[in-house]
Amino acid sequence: MGQRKTYLIDKRLQLKYTTAFLIVSFIGNIVSITLFYLLALREINSVIWTSHINIDSTGVIFMPLFISINIAVIIFMTLVISAICIWMIKRASGPLIRISRDLEHIANGNLRLDIRLREGDEFHDLAEDINKMRETLRNRFITIKSEIDSFGEYISTIRKKETLIPSHINTLKEHISKIGSELDQFKTD
Repeated sequence: MGQRKTYLIDKRLQLKYTTAFLIVSFIGNIVSITLFYLLALREINSVIWTSHINIDSTGVIFMPLFISINIAVIIFMTLVISAICIWMIKRASGPLIRISRDLEHIANGNLRLDIRLREGDEFHDLAEDINKMRETLRNRFITIKSEIDSFGEYISTIRKKETLIPSHINTLKEHISKIGSELDQFKTD
């Protein structure tokens, strides 16, 4: 298989989550830079007022400050990103769980069930596609059931007459053919 050329499968969904991640990262960078600037400015002012202290380099002043700010920002950003990830997973898993439960009902034969998601839920396109598939299956099974009922009624009629003539055989073949063509729509092998 070749390499994937399309990286955005569901552009709306992927861009939504990517944008959220980029915004959080940007906010984290702004917080880090702002904290470093404010604390470095305070440290420089403190050093200027107490300049009788011998300082070998600015690294002596700024390195502890730099390390402590970055540790604080890393902890803060980890908490924020974790909270956002949990929120995104919860937001995505709710509709998927609902779809999964409804698919179980459909698999057990309930072809009247419509998958319905709340307004604002993700995966509306998936639910609509599944509903179209379910409706197509339902219509095919209705047709098959109707043909089987007609077939049974016709056999009852033939039994009452107690004779089988060529027109009866042709009618039976038509019913069998209609049932067969509906069943042929299902790819099973």
